[in-house]
Amino acid sequence: MQEPFHDEIAGTTRGQRLSDTYKEVRERALRLPKFGSSAGSENEDVQNITSWLAEQVSTVVKKVARDTPDGQPLKGLIDGLKKKYSVPGVPWDVLLPTGSGTFEGYVGWGGGCAASADGRRAGSPVASDFGAAPTPLDKPAIPQSFDIYKSLKCWDMRSINVGFSNGAEVGLKIDENFKESDMVTFLKNYADQNGIGGNILTITCASPDTFANAQRNPEQYDLIRVRTGGWSEFFIAFFTAHQKHQERRLYYHTT
Repeated sequence: MQEPFHDEIAGTTRGQRLSDTYKEVRERALRLPKFGSSAGSENEDVQNITSWLAEQVSTVVKKVARDTPDGQPLKGLIDGLKKKYSVPGVPWDVLLPTGSGTFEGYVGWGGGCAASADGRRAGSPVASDFGAAPTPLDKPAIPQSFDIYKSLKCWDMRSINVGFSNGAEVGLKIDENFKESDMVTFLKNYADQNGIGGNILTITCASPDTFANAQRNPEQYDLIRVRTGGWSEFFIAFFTAHQKHQERRLYYHTT
């Protein structure tokens, strides 16, 4: 890490010393409450920012798709399709609801993004779909686990559950010791919308040791599959950046 406008002539040692301030700022950012964690669900600022941003996204999509002034390209295209395919008594229409999905793009898209205020470095992957951001890829993959019920309150807001009606996928990761009975209870609470948000849910079950061993001895773990941004993939078939992303996604547990 170095200053934004570092003079290479000054030398590596001086550059590292001058970057200490930025390193400290980043460490403080990494310690802040994060969306998708227990602390994030209890932090008013995190929740307000999330709700505001989700509302802005869904509002913009609606304006572009439905309320765009005449003369705009999408407006003209939709109006043309309506005229072409509508028949008397059966009007044709198309809906473009808001959704959030990355598929495998969370690595590539992050490569073109500058650093963000949560401590993510420039060029690092972003979160998958509407899930919580992973821990930094330039740091060791130290597992972080949070209460599943408290954490999913982060997504329990109308601007997400309704505003993102085309899907706001939340990818959860649980350890292999997560009890089956606890999972049944959790899924019932999720289905009943009992204080748990998100309108699409995916779950990957694997322990940190499984991920580590699969990278060292892939032929012994060729059946391990994980949820990525929209489908299930064989873990050993991933490129390294995707494997590291999976390792650093947050774990969730019950109390």
